[in-house]
Amino acid sequence: MVRYKVKIPRVTNSRQRGVPFITIGDDAQPNYTNEFIRQGVGILANQTNATIYNAEFKDLTGAPSPNSNRNIGVLGVGAAINTFGLTVGSTGPNQENLFDNCDIGILVDRNMNLDARENMFTNIVRNGILARQNTSGLINIVGNDIQSSSGFIGFYCLDNSATTVNINNNNINWNYSPSQAGLLTGIAIQNVVPLNLGNNNISNVSINRIKNCELGVFVGSNPLTDINGNIIRIQKSNSDIAQTLYTGIRVVNSLGTTISANQVTKLIGNATSAIEDNLYGIQVENSRFTPTYNNLLQRMGRGIQYSGSCLFSAIQCNTMWKNWTGMNFNSADISQQGLPVGTFGFPNGLTWDNKWQSHQGTDRSDGLMATPTNIHHKPQNTYNPQPSTGLDNSGFNPVQLGNNSASNCAGVGTNPGGHVAPGQDKRNLLFAPIKDDTKVYGQYSGALREWDRRVLYAMFRTDNTWMNLGSSDDADYQQYYNSFSGSNTEKLCDMVDAFNTNNTALAASINASIVPDNMQEDYLKQVMDIYAVTFTDSIYTFTPQQQADLEFIACLDATEYGPGVYSAQAMLGLFYGCDGQGNMRSMTFSEPNTTKQAEIALYPNPNSGIFTIESELERASQLLIFDVTGKQVYSAQILKGYQINEFDLSNLNTGLYVVKIMSNGLTLKTERLVINK
Repeated sequence: MVRYKVKIPRVTNSRQRGVPFITIGDDAQPNYTNEFIRQGVGILANQTNATIYNAEFKDLTGAPSPNSNRNIGVLGVGAAINTFGLTVGSTGPNQENLFDNCDIGILVDRNMNLDARENMFTNIVRNGILARQNTSGLINIVGNDIQSSSGFIGFYCLDNSATTVNINNNNINWNYSPSQAGLLTGIAIQNVVPLNLGNNNISNVSINRIKNCELGVFVGSNPLTDINGNIIRIQKSNSDIAQTLYTGIRVVNSLGTTISANQVTKLIGNATSAIEDNLYGIQVENSRFTPTYNNLLQRMGRGIQYSGSCLFSAIQCNTMWKNWTGMNFNSADISQQGLPVGTFGFPNGLTWDNKWQSHQGTDRSDGLMATPTNIHHKPQNTYNPQPSTGLDNSGFNPVQLGNNSASNCAGVGTNPGGHVAPGQDKRNLLFAPIKDDTKVYGQYSGALREWDRRVLYAMFRTDNTWMNLGSSDDADYQQYYNSFSGSNTEKLCDMVDAFNTNNTALAASINASIVPDNMQEDYLKQVMDIYAVTFTDSIYTFTPQQQADLEFIACLDATEYGPGVYSAQAMLGLFYGCDGQGNMRSMTFSEPNTTKQAEIALYPNPNSGIFTIESELERASQLLIFDVTGKQVYSAQILKGYQINEFDLSNLNTGLYVVKIMSNGLTLKTERLVINK
């Protein structure tokens, strides 16, 4: 990065609105650099097409807020209907920009396309680049460099629909400190609205170099994402990792994510049992059509983990080296493999030719591995231990181990069709167990059945040729599809389509008409009600009640309670749910908590409804108790200072409850309460 010593006098905030096009900076004059120092916003382009070259933004910091457009180097704001474009930096001489000591380097909001290239970000407090609420647009983040920073997320794309996102060839090196309030993440693409298969977001996250992050790449509720060729380095010891959760690549509630040719490596020491639950190479959770192939996972606690509903997902030709657990299936359903290549544009095939080397622990398979799911191995490869003796199926359908002497990895991702024989009705192999409700589930049977039914309906809704293959079974599949007419499943898909086409009024109306049949539908309905009156109006803060409702839902098990859990997490800026104690894991753009963590002890727990709360608070706070449906069942005030309060809630039913201590709309502490009479 070239640095210039000759400066023109400092430029005041440049505010342009309604101007067709403006260029700030002269790339033909290397000795003249616009400098923006100690300002709320360096450059604001409001409903303007703008190009910014050869500028420096310094010391734009303060009290960062998700709903405050302050302390930002470049802020681009579009409009609800028209789309504008912002170019920040480029590959030519004297076109790069410097962002130093800013809360956010670049923020684009509401239909503002972005092309950001070859910029340098140092000492970033929150995000290098944040792009949100873009519809039918283009976001290019290419060749940028983040160094010596301790922010939350390097490049964050939040709640964009029908948008092409390219995040390629960037270098991210956070300075991780265990005392930080937020989750250090390299790249994140996250949406609030659950996805239909017809949603046409296309995202590419390729050839980025990411170091010293807790989470390298995160994709949540996004379709058609290619995560390819990224190099993720975790430079932490086993003792450090045992205290904090680290993940190379995490994908949740997404469709058609291809994870290929990535390297995730822990640089210090071999894996031990102490980090098995704290260091993941690749995590896939409740994501369909998500093949993982040709990746290298080194010294991980768990190299690859799939959990929840992951239909049509193949795991091929990956190498796990010196991991404690090479491959783990945690209540995972990766059945219904063998979908023909090219279906919905997703590469597919079967699970095969994965290689374990210098293995440290054991591989466990405690998920649903229905036929045809296979983990093949080539006999000429070295395994330690042999997969055939190291896999534990824990009572579920067994993984089929097979030998394959020929290497299939050269054509991985393009393997034709797997077990679908010519002339065979492929629907009956892939879909009949779902359509006929004959599929055998293990844990979460009711929840996984709901995931399957929604996915199959969405497939037929997106591509009706599945119901018209010219066979005698066509009428049966058409009848299955028609059975959803007027159902909540159809209404939810209609609502998602309306949100994704910016028709908030229609989406809210459809959501209001839904009478939930189960908890999955109920929680999604609640979250979408809040979304319709906040994010869609570019409001990113919540009332205390909205905050409490979202936090409760965000802490639930997504596999059991459905996509509304992920939507709540996205609105709160969470990439994970809650830990085992009911505490939310590292919010990514919450208001910084300037008070110390609330000291609270609840005992005994479990109890009969009579319990004691011992607390030490800096200010008077509110005690709220919710049941598992999210309904508030009790509230009280707790005074500041050291207090011991006894509560008699023996009138409540036996069950699980959530206790929250809140002050000024912020949750200071969350505890689980178990009443057992």
